[in-house]
Amino acid sequence: MSLSGALESFPIVEVLKLVAGSGKNGVLRVDAQGLEARLYLDDGLLTYGTTRRDEEFHSKLVEANMVDPRAWVEVERRERTVSDILKDGATREQLEEFMLDQLSDVIFRVLREPSGRFAFSEDVSPRFDTGVALDVEAAITEANSRLGRWKEIEEVIPGVAFHLTVNPEASDEGSVVVAADEWKVLGIMAGASSVEEVSRKQGWSEFRSAQLMANMVRRGLLVLADTLPSGRYSYGEETAEPERGSFEVIGSRAQEPRAEESADAEEATSDEAETATTVHTDVSDSDGDRGVLQRRKGLGSIVRESERS
Repeated sequence: MSLSGALESFPIVEVLKLVAGSGKNGVLRVDAQGLEARLYLDDGLLTYGTTRRDEEFHSKLVEANMVDPRAWVEVERRERTVSDILKDGATREQLEEFMLDQLSDVIFRVLREPSGRFAFSEDVSPRFDTGVALDVEAAITEANSRLGRWKEIEEVIPGVAFHLTVNPEASDEGSVVVAADEWKVLGIMAGASSVEEVSRKQGWSEFRSAQLMANMVRRGLLVLADTLPSGRYSYGEETAEPERGSFEVIGSRAQEPRAEESADAEEATSDEAETATTVHTDVSDSDGDRGVLQRRKGLGSIVRESERS
């Protein structure tokens, strides 16, 4: 059985809960506004997820000082799991915390997108066996919590590509107490660093880095180094870029379309708008049969009909 549809009709949270409640094994893929996310489940539990290349997961684990990089080849060969090659001093609980941060971040990214498509395929395994299986509800709860907290972060840091620098006047009024994670950030601030750069160097999710750095801005430890542009600010791959300058286009104006051309364009636009308002959900069974289902049917009914066909 394969399940597919539109996020406008069935939110990702609803789909995840359904798949998890059915105890499915496989991968849930989401394509939303250029964001490509993958969430893997085993017996209804989350084992791995990403919105980037799999190699970046390895890099994050190494930067977080969680695994022995020399033993990673055994994970690549699927001879051992990630939890089997933890470095001395790293615990399974820390790995589970790391994975919850990563998986919640994937769901959080998808929740921020207003539209997209999803597809669930059974019996598909991730490239890496993490040896960790997490409850879907826990990841969803954390992702929903991040939605509200991100609005507070954007009030301080408009986008993850914006650079921040150490505030030279932070200690003017006396001593400054710096937490361990804050010290890690200050230790890699070479002139100016963005949330993206800190995330990459520390092996953290961008949300964790952004939240920590936003708190450091509020405490006067960091200041924004870039000028705010007038564009849309966003999280993840589609990030707002800092203002680097301005430009002026010099040349003749495009000719105004003739009346008949304008009429044709308006008619075409009207047809496209009418088509765009039609939202449907496709469900495909293993034999490839497809059908169009109205939104009034519940997602559970759709799956049961798919399995019976």
